Amino acid sequence: MTPQGLIEVAESISPTGPGRPAQAALRRAVSTAYYALFTALTEEVARPFARRTRPAARRLLDHTAAYDVLRRLLNTGRVPWLEDHPICQADLITVANAYLALNVQRRLADYDYTHIPNKDDTVKAIDYAKVGIGALRKARDRCPEQLDIVCVAMIASGSTRRRMVRGV
Repeated sequence: MTPQGLIEVAESISPTGPGRPAQAALRRAVSTAYYALFTALTEEVARPFARRTRPAARRLLDHTAAYDVLRRLLNTGRVPWLEDHPICQADLITVANAYLALNVQRRLADYDYTHIPNKDDTVKAIDYAKVGIGALRKARDRCPEQLDIVCVAMIASGSTRRRMVRGV
């Protein structure tokens, strides 16, 4: 299961023809787009680990922790855990924006049975996933230290993240 493979699945199940598409297909496509970006994040978290331990390391990333860290990043425009680099690289802001938007769309698609998604929602979700994955790859090249710190923060506990922010 790769991010690109999940994008392809989301595109293949996303209804494009005329008529009213099945809600299940729309919901599934949105959810799959979210998981494409989430999978890219798990790959990034596991990158520093030895090849044999990467599958276990990928499971360290929690959806809520990723949401909390990326929301903080988006709201402040900073990686607060890097004192020497107060301005976050723009690619990380793009990742955060895409992830947060997809997270909202996925929650609606997966859990809100009163929500009626449409084709545009699916197209937007797939676009957010593509943009987020692309920005994540660019961040690896442009600001690897900041990306590494964001990854560490995403797998740290809430109390550890609070200590990181305080510099303790």
